[in-house]
Amino acid sequence: MLARVASNLFWLNRYLQRVENTSRLIRIHANLLMDLPSADPAVSWLPLVSITGGDKEFSELGSASDEISVCNFLISDLENPGSLASNLNVINANLRSSRDCMSTDLFEAIKNLCNQGRTRAVQNLSTNSRQDLLKYFELQSLAITGAMSSTISRDTGYLFLRAGGLLERADMTTRILDVHSANLLPVDGKSDLVPFENLQWVSVLRSLSAFQMYMKHVKKPVNGSDALSYLLQNRQLPHAFHYCLSELTRCIDSIEQNNNNVHNPSAIPQLTDLIETVKHADIALLAKNKQQLHEFIDQLQIALIGVSGEIASRYFPPLDLKSS
Repeated sequence: MLARVASNLFWLNRYLQRVENTSRLIRIHANLLMDLPSADPAVSWLPLVSITGGDKEFSELGSASDEISVCNFLISDLENPGSLASNLNVINANLRSSRDCMSTDLFEAIKNLCNQGRTRAVQNLSTNSRQDLLKYFELQSLAITGAMSSTISRDTGYLFLRAGGLLERADMTTRILDVHSANLLPVDGKSDLVPFENLQWVSVLRSLSAFQMYMKHVKKPVNGSDALSYLLQNRQLPHAFHYCLSELTRCIDSIEQNNNNVHNPSAIPQLTDLIETVKHADIALLAKNKQQLHEFIDQLQIALIGVSGEIASRYFPPLDLKSS
């Protein structure tokens, strides 16, 4: 497989995952704020900007940090490289060079998402229309995941698609845990929002499609320590950090075997180190100490950047080292 095609497939699925995750994140966050009795409107929407890495671009706009401004920035602003509309443009561009590597069903599903999604994303939306659009993105993304799973041979192209999706899921999980679990609630223990801390952890789980599985397998009321352990260390949940990295390791090993590198079955040893770091983390301490949780998540994200760079330098053209 050409390195350029492999790169396009890898990033195509990363951007598809961003569309799904960002859509669900905005929708669930709006629902959370409806349940919090006195969330500060000046800061309640800013965590979404931080999660998507758009702090600099948003501050340059000089817009108020209210619901409308933040949602427009995250959904329709073509100047924001992290917006849904911008992501769909990148997906559409990568799709042209990836056509021969995917089934007709998958190609048409992605093309429909790009065409209809871009048209709807740049429209002026009421709150209800916005929630409907976000749900549409989620459902279409799930349909694309299904088509990807059921209509493509497990060849090298599929492995690069899956690797990109897994790396993006791991990255989004850390972003949501870092920001969404800490910024809305006070730390002084005096505000009437303190009793709603566990409700915010419910929102974190829902943002990662993990709430129902948490209730089924953990079988406890939602709390910070158990939710954090479930999202970082679980080996079966599709959005759990440990699961994503374990599956990513298998993808990379399979790519190496397809390339006949039988003497180098573990191409990215940093992945093993990262998995061990998460396995041995003191979850109870991290759940209680937000500063230590933030520092630990920073460590994971820096390591993920290193993994992404190693994948790019090993398999993709040199210019793709600048991709983000």
